[in-house]
Amino acid sequence: MDTKKCNRCDKDLPIDKFEIYPGERGKTNLRSSRSSYCKECSSETRLINLLKKKYYIIETIFNGKCSECDTRLTYLPCFEFHHPIPNLKTTTWFQIW
Repeated sequence: MDTKKCNRCDKDLPIDKFEIYPGERGKTNLRSSRSSYCKECSSETRLINLLKKKYYIIETIFNGKCSECDTRLTYLPCFEFHHPIPNLKTTTWFQIW
């Protein structure tokens, strides 16, 4: 079985554990057309980047405070669940993006 080493976790994994880059017709099965990170590491880095973007938005646009009640929010989960009643929320992530 063909294996490849993940550049993030340094594990030798089967080639099917790596995402395929959309490439030229007939060349998608080449080793070079696979991601350098395994699927697990890729999903972790996507989540980290998403959280970094959210933190940047909270700090720059909202100055680290809730837009409704000016409560200082230092943790991202606090921003998600600060006002659990949907009627009190006027700003959502989808409106900001």
